Amino acid sequence: ALTDVDVGPDGNMYFCVGGRGGQSSLYRVSYKGSASTELSKLDTTSVHAKARKTRHMLEEFHGHPDPKAIDTAWPYLSSKDYHLRYAARIAIEWQDPQSWAEKAYSEKSDLAAVHALLGLARSDLKGSLKPSIKRLLEVEFENLDKTGKLALIRTYAVVMSRGGKPEDDQIKAIGDQLDPHYPAKDDNLNEELCRVLCYLQHPSVVKKTVALMQTTKANVPDFDAEVMKRNKGYGGRILSSMESNPNILNIHFLFCLKDVQDGWTMEHRKAYLGELKTLMTKKGGNMFAGYIQKIRESAIASVPEKDKVYLQYLMGEIKSIDISKLPKAKGPGVAWTVDSAVKMLNEEPLVGRSLANGKKMFSAGLCVACHRFGMEGGGSGPDLTNLAKRSDYKSILESTLQPNLVVSDQFEQHELKMKDGSVVMGRIVVDEKDSYSLVQSGLEPLKLKKVKKSEVASKKGSKISMMPGGLINSMNAEELKDLVAYFVSGGDPRHKVYRSGKKLEVELISAMYGEDGNPKKQMDVRKVIQRQLDAWQYDFAITNKLVGRDPAGGIFKVLHLTYKHKGKTFTKKIKENGIVSFYE
Repeated sequence: ALTDVDVGPDGNMYFCVGGRGGQSSLYRVSYKGSASTELSKLDTTSVHAKARKTRHMLEEFHGHPDPKAIDTAWPYLSSKDYHLRYAARIAIEWQDPQSWAEKAYSEKSDLAAVHALLGLARSDLKGSLKPSIKRLLEVEFENLDKTGKLALIRTYAVVMSRGGKPEDDQIKAIGDQLDPHYPAKDDNLNEELCRVLCYLQHPSVVKKTVALMQTTKANVPDFDAEVMKRNKGYGGRILSSMESNPNILNIHFLFCLKDVQDGWTMEHRKAYLGELKTLMTKKGGNMFAGYIQKIRESAIASVPEKDKVYLQYLMGEIKSIDISKLPKAKGPGVAWTVDSAVKMLNEEPLVGRSLANGKKMFSAGLCVACHRFGMEGGGSGPDLTNLAKRSDYKSILESTLQPNLVVSDQFEQHELKMKDGSVVMGRIVVDEKDSYSLVQSGLEPLKLKKVKKSEVASKKGSKISMMPGGLINSMNAEELKDLVAYFVSGGDPRHKVYRSGKKLEVELISAMYGEDGNPKKQMDVRKVIQRQLDAWQYDFAITNKLVGRDPAGGIFKVLHLTYKHKGKTFTKKIKENGIVSFYE
């Protein structure tokens, strides 16, 4: 691939080729003919030459204050030449904004005002937000050409991104100004209109954008497959992306919509997440899948808690597990209490556990029927993937053995008293205009009971959990330890709970912490590290807090560590805040 090209002072052309995985080469191209190589005369009379001269004049004001800059550059803010407008704006930005802010607010030319106010926003003048938006609201959107419209919308974006959201009356006025023109017949305008209207949380932006996503088409740029095949790394990745053809415009719309709170219906959310699901099947760059997943996570996080389960049902993400095929615990079972289980877990460090058996106990205890853990599980109950990050042993065991102790509003059951005197219990997972759909057993999440709202006399929440208690009572102590380790590890096979439970025989030889290469600003921390070893802590961060003081203030420190283990001597250099690990 061509990586650079230049014409040298000797008159020869030089170019480089190469890239990742390819041989780099430098070539020189020389002219050997008899025709004159004398430089042609520079054009100084055409329109383009005059514009270039003007641009160079404006660029003389860049990088420093100049009392002549404002008067000289200002007329070019309304130039038809984009490059002159840009050069003029940058020249003005280098001047004290207090000296020209009022001139920007009162500028009569809409185009000049837009570019002046863009420059003012980039200058971060305090108090400029309200008057800037007041002037932008006077712009007649339909009278601008495409570049002018894009400049207006972009200026709104920069003004608000740097100055914050305006007051409610101005938010409404901006929406009234821009919303009638969205969607436009131009993709570039739609990109910028969507961005600003989403930021303003405009009430119609969700409906319009979701509808727009159904009509956009993926545009594939021209590319030469044979050229890309020359590099199996970069070229192969780009080629597979081109052939997969993800809809880039829709990715932009999805990103803008992810933080919009109002204006959603369940059908809108279903369409939104459906488009994300489609994009996850496409190929892109190395970070493509992660980027789409981050958009999805942000979008789901903004869904009100009361709607999340409903959405899961609409998306078909709730699974039914055949409990007859689940494994059983070996036992013998124990009538566990919270206190007895906590006592057992605290008797010794939770290490040397079995990931496979922990996963098995997740099924044996019927957890898998209702709860997600990673990518597995039914999904009708709370997701337990990060359970250990928000709960200690006692809280985990309380939720397992005494599920009625705390029932989240998100997962509470409802008691419907019917007009005929009967009572229907269950968790409302779908709330439609004329009916409720309730799940009455977490073990059968897809078996929904539909109830007409017209037949319901009253509805109230219940503090009785749908989850039965004592589901871990079929497990012996070792099996319960493996289940808790599974929660603690988050299913990560590299987690320390799966390392050997045997005490490591480590002989410390030296441990000096401080400025690298300066013994005067180092301290002996063998006793500190020995305390960690005595507590079976074989993975820990080396910090000032751990060692008790800072031996070299204001300097990045290192630990020089030497020790013996299994007859071998190890020497390590670990940076401050790095992890000291005695596992090999």
